[in-house]
Amino acid sequence: MTVASSRGRPYRIALDLGNTQAKIGLFAADAPLVPIHVWRGDTHDPTSAESLASEIRLALDRSGSCGSWVEGVILGSVVPRRTEAWLATIYAATAAPVTVLEQPFDGGLRVAYSPASDLGADRLANVIALRARFGSSGIAIDLGTATTFDCVTADGEILGGAIVPGIRTSMRGLALAVPSLPEVDLDPAVAVMGRSTEQCLQSGLLHGYASMVEGMVTRLSKQLPGPVQVVATGGLAPLVAPLLGRSIRVEPFLTLQGLHLSYEGARRSACARTAQAPSSPS
Repeated sequence: MTVASSRGRPYRIALDLGNTQAKIGLFAADAPLVPIHVWRGDTHDPTSAESLASEIRLALDRSGSCGSWVEGVILGSVVPRRTEAWLATIYAATAAPVTVLEQPFDGGLRVAYSPASDLGADRLANVIALRARFGSSGIAIDLGTATTFDCVTADGEILGGAIVPGIRTSMRGLALAVPSLPEVDLDPAVAVMGRSTEQCLQSGLLHGYASMVEGMVTRLSKQLPGPVQVVATGGLAPLVAPLLGRSIRVEPFLTLQGLHLSYEGARRSACARTAQAPSSPS
């Protein structure tokens, strides 16, 4: 993805620290839905953070800007023990103040989730983006290490949803519980009717998982008012979506968009944690 030339425009960075993967989006401050560049790395690998920080500096240099043009960083993290290290690294690359998206959040949403602080920043960002983009009741599905379903009404109430193990997490768990069963590649072309143990596992993991997603969407939709927009994100969304019996939108940058859209609200929130210089990683 080529960095757009936007000399003189302020930038923001959205950082999504997931259980497995870290994603960084570079946005023009006035274009919240279109990341100029997206990078991915290993959340738990310190060298990954350093590498991405170098790429950010290079991208800013190529755009005709520099670190001082990054007016802020917004972070959503579900891995607290890695948060400070990543913030310190990104700050070193940008010299920009950082804000952590957490509850309570001043963004025009009501959270009917108990306790509200248990609603992860990635899930909150997903529904922020969904509602901002479509303005209707909706279900945000994030297919990653875990698969989450999060429901929001058109008037901005986050109701809750469901959490299930992700496809690869399920596969690893099955292989540990039943050593005679191998881990298999995820082949989207596999037939529903498996003709070998490997194909049976592939069918169950993909077609079975797609059936679960369909069933959960059907059940959750019945509890939401009005038309319901269903959006899928996460690394496995492009693999699962074509296997569904209903059409859903796949939005690969939904979480990053939600983080960027939450920037001003997070800064206003009483419990938002801002810092000019995060502490260095130990």
